[in-house]
Amino acid sequence: MDLVSLDELSLRLNVAPETLLAVGVAAGIFATAARVRTLPLAQVPDLLTAFRAAHAHHHEGWDVPDWLRDSTDQAWRVIAELYREPMTRPASLPPSQGQQLHELILATAPKRVVEIGSFLGLSTLWIASALRILGAGKVHAVDPFEPKLPFAKTHCGCIVNAVEFVARAVTRAGVADFVSLEPGYSRQFARELHVTQRPEIDFLFIDGDHSVGGCLDDFVSYYPLVRRGGHILVHDIHPARCGWPGPRYLLDRIVAGNSRFKVHEIVTEPDYGMALITKLTDDRSLPGLTRMKADLIIYPHRAIQAAVRNRLLRRTLRPLLTAFKLRRAQLAAGRF
Repeated sequence: MDLVSLDELSLRLNVAPETLLAVGVAAGIFATAARVRTLPLAQVPDLLTAFRAAHAHHHEGWDVPDWLRDSTDQAWRVIAELYREPMTRPASLPPSQGQQLHELILATAPKRVVEIGSFLGLSTLWIASALRILGAGKVHAVDPFEPKLPFAKTHCGCIVNAVEFVARAVTRAGVADFVSLEPGYSRQFARELHVTQRPEIDFLFIDGDHSVGGCLDDFVSYYPLVRRGGHILVHDIHPARCGWPGPRYLLDRIVAGNSRFKVHEIVTEPDYGMALITKLTDDRSLPGLTRMKADLIIYPHRAIQAAVRNRLLRRTLRPLLTAFKLRRAQLAAGRF
């Protein structure tokens, strides 16, 4: 049984452990406050519900537009409902950006979409709802789908079984035929695609690990799988607004000035920004120097191995290495 530390939970919520103990006892979750240090993960949602009620802790969610909230469309109703979940802000795609993503899918009409980072499934539903209108296609939603614990005042919620949560939402939205949930890490799924040689990707949405290494890893892993004319959408490209450096680094250091790509930056509200990268070549790998630059950050040991295997570099370094070995032998023999 998975257990959660009460101290960790109180730190995430920025309250004293005694506050959560009192709420748990009052709600009948704890029989007594004595010696309570952990609680089962399955009980965390009930404790958070009681905490929000007891302390008038309201969910600071995204503003859901009237057309979405009042729609009679099954998919729109489920999307509006998910935005009421306390975990959706700030980690989930805001409604305005979800609508932009929906329109991009309609405009590009992809048959095969890979989304890196589904979280609670809102971006997945925005994509799938567009594919439903087009009448064809599938989005492969790649995410670890690990339990989602609260973080700070905007995350006063908990999802114990994330993959089940998203699967239920997809079914209720009526778009199950257009979605394939892929639990696991993005690198794993990229390897699977390479091994099984599945059809090429028409539309890749990178919205997972936003660190420099994580973002570059996703780009390098999936670039060979994107067809010529296919699109790569990168989310959160303005570090000053969203706090993540990876997407901007990818655009400025890897993509900018490269004739293999056409880039269109998209203004969003809030202004986290997105960039649509169109692949203009059939190449299945990045240029050697570009790949080495990325590998130095993602896999420094691989970059060293690549340098060792480089014949020109070996020819340049061999005389230096020979001279170094000779000098070391002379020193060992006492000949200075």
